[in-house]
Amino acid sequence: MNKQKCKPDYSALVGIRSKFWILLLFATLFACGCIGPYSDCITGSGNVVSEEFTVDEFHSVGFGIPGNVYITQGTPQSLMIEAEDNVLEVLTAKVENGRLTISSDRCFRNIKPINVYVSMNEVRDLSNSGSGDIIGQSEINSDTLKLSISGSGSSDLTMNVEELNTVISGSGKSNLKGTAKVHNSVIRGSGDINAFDLSTERTDITISGSGNAQVDASRELDVSIFGSGNVYYTGDAALNQTVSGSGIVVKR
Repeated sequence: MNKQKCKPDYSALVGIRSKFWILLLFATLFACGCIGPYSDCITGSGNVVSEEFTVDEFHSVGFGIPGNVYITQGTPQSLMIEAEDNVLEVLTAKVENGRLTISSDRCFRNIKPINVYVSMNEVRDLSNSGSGDIIGQSEINSDTLKLSISGSGSSDLTMNVEELNTVISGSGKSNLKGTAKVHNSVIRGSGDINAFDLSTERTDITISGSGNAQVDASRELDVSIFGSGNVYYTGDAALNQTVSGSGIVVKR
C-alpha cells in the first residue's frame, strides 16, 4: 500500500496575512487623513489675513463654522473675517431675507481661529450651529431677541430686551447678562444656560435631558423638566413646576 504524505495548506494563513496588511494600510491612510471623513478637510496655511465684505442689510446672523463671531450693535453695518488665506477662500457670507449666514461646505483641521467681526444696527436673531462662539462686544437692545445654539457652541451676551427666546440643542452653553422682561428658554440635551445675571420679570423654561439652567425671575417662574436636568433660580418669583424624572428646582 502506498502512503501519501499530507502537505500543509498555507492558503488560509496567506489570506489572513493579506487582510492584515490591507487593514494596516487603510489604518495608516486614515490616520494621516488621506482617506476617511477628514480626507477633504483643509489644513491651515499659517498665513492669517483679513477681508471686509460688502453685503445687503441684515438683522440676524447664522454662524456655522468653528471660530468666534463678535457682535457689535451700531452703525455703520460692517462685516470682517479674519482667517488663514486658504480657509478664507472657502468661506461664504450671504444675506437672504435679512439674515446673514457665514458658512462653508468644507471641513477644517489644524487651523488657526476664525474670527468674524459683525456690526449691525438691529439685532433680532443669533444662531450658532457648530463649535463656534458668539460673543457680544456691546449691549444688545431689542424688542425681541432669539438665540439658538445647536452643537457644542456657546454664547456670551449682555442685553436689554423685552422678550428673549433661547433654544439650546446639544451640549452648547449660553452665558447671559442684563435685563429681559420675559425669558422663554428650551434646553434639549446636555446644554447649559447661565443667566443669574439676567434680570427678568418672568421666565419660562423647559428642559428635556440633562441640561442645567441658572435663572433669575422677580414675578413668575414656570419650570418643566423631563429628565435629569436641574434649574437653579434667584429672585422672589412665584414658582410653577412640573418635573418628570430626577431633575430638581432649587432656589439660591
